Amino acid sequence: MAGKGMTTGTIAHMSPEQARGEEIDHRTDIWSFGVVLFEMFSGQLPFKGEHDQAVVYSILNKNPKPITGFRSEIPMSLEQVVAKTLENNPDDRYQQVGKC
Repeated sequence: MAGKGMTTGTIAHMSPEQARGEEIDHRTDIWSFGVVLFEMFSGQLPFKGEHDQAVVYSILNKNPKPITGFRSEIPMSLEQVVAKTLENNPDDRYQQVGKC
C-alpha cells in the first residue's frame, strides 16, 4: 500500500496530476481510460519514452499524435472523445462518465 504523497501506478497510464504527485480524483481514471482507448485504436501508447522519466516528461509537456494519424478510418468524433479524455488539465477533461 502506498503512503500519503507517494505516486503509484503504471507510468504510461498516469495522469499529469498523478505524475506530479498532486491530489487525484475520478478524472485521473478518465485520463487512464483515454490512454487505453488511444492504445486500443492506434496500437501505440500516446506518451512514450525510453525511460520512465522520459514518459513522465512526455505526459506533462506533449500532446499525443491524433489517432487518425495512425488509422485514417477512425471517425473524427472518436478522435475528439479520446483527445478530451487526455486533456492535461483535469478541468478540461470529461467530468464524469456515465450512461449516454
